[in-house]
Amino acid sequence: MGCPEEKISICRFCHAACPVTVTLENGLPTAVAGNRASPSYDGFCCTRGQAMVDLFRHPDRLLHSQRRLPDGSHEPVASDTMMDEVAERVRRIVAEHGPESVAVYFGTACGSYPLASAFASGWLLSLGSRMIFSSMTIDQPGKLIAGAMMGGWEAGPHGFPTPMSG
Repeated sequence: MGCPEEKISICRFCHAACPVTVTLENGLPTAVAGNRASPSYDGFCCTRGQAMVDLFRHPDRLLHSQRRLPDGSHEPVASDTMMDEVAERVRRIVAEHGPESVAVYFGTACGSYPLASAFASGWLLSLGSRMIFSSMTIDQPGKLIAGAMMGGWEAGPHGFPTPMSG
């Protein structure tokens, strides 16, 4: 067994990108913890971020494209082949049901990939669909409406250089 090594990184589980310290042994992660040296989150890392090791090392983790077979099992398939098959299915859906039968939803983890929303939106618009949704269009409008109706906190945001506890 090799000596444990620590690397500074960010958690990619959600859009917050919390600063983390990743412990590696033989090049594989063994632990994720909040980076206490970073002032932005005061060493915080949620349980989902800490569980990234379990997700990364899970024996059922997909490491390549797979195709579902009629019996429910899966088989490996080359990425180029899979992209062609998906493109053909999308063509059929649009031909049969129209372009707005295809939609894109941007969830929390999309924040880790800044160009994902631009590329996906461009692709969707090229199909002729305007069906673009996110957590802000689906489950957040109430917060903005409440703020507009009741007013907002005018004192400004918390200053991160000072500890959040105490």
